[in-house]
Amino acid sequence: EISYNNLLDIEAAVSLITDFDETSVAILKHNNACGMASRPTVKEAWETALEADPVSAFGGIVISNRMIDKAAAEKINEIFFEVCIAPSYDKEALDILFQKKNMNKQEFVLYLHNNVWK
Repeated sequence: EISYNNLLDIEAAVSLITDFDETSVAILKHNNACGMASRPTVKEAWETALEADPVSAFGGIVISNRMIDKAAAEKINEIFFEVCIAPSYDKEALDILFQKKNMNKQEFVLYLHNNVWK
């Protein structure tokens, strides 16, 4: 079940990511950004965002304003995070992200649609 703190993080993540038009990824934890980057690909944005504070990123919320593809999912899946939010996911990415034990798929992966998470 998504916790109250996760709901606050999700709200902050959506508010942050919707300010960017370029391909971007943000990592939030306890309502604070641990990392944020805009790069040509989601994978590159993830890697740069994670470099900001990899310790605090553990157990946080990941959000992207672009589809999560296999390359990005492989990198994101290297650490533990509570929720991943994106407009869409390719099938290979979902297969990778759902490899984590005890993940409730409906609560773990959320979809960003017209700047509203679902």
